[in-house]
Amino acid sequence: MTKPSWISLYYTEGRSFKLTGQVLLAEEEFDEDQPHGFALYLREFGSLHRYEATCLGMRVKRRQVEGKLPGEFLFPFKFEGLKPGSWQEFSVEVRAESISFKVGDR
Repeated sequence: MTKPSWISLYYTEGRSFKLTGQVLLAEEEFDEDQPHGFALYLREFGSLHRYEATCLGMRVKRRQVEGKLPGEFLFPFKFEGLKPGSWQEFSVEVRAESISFKVGDR
């Protein structure tokens, strides 16, 4: 049985880092926070304030985007077409001024 997993990267505010790897996307969807069992929680202040990178795209929860606080949730970009049950390469590069995220060929 597949169980959802996530990586929370606390205490990274103002620090740059890069994370790469591979993930096996679950066949089933678990919930909006961990679709297909995969999520990276970036610049997180508890579950209410963070950037979420998942196999479906990026969701911003009560954090700044382009210098503005957009309200509760913002979806700067979404991915489509990643096959559940498949291995996908991912990478995220986080800098003080930006976050770039890639999963599969998206």
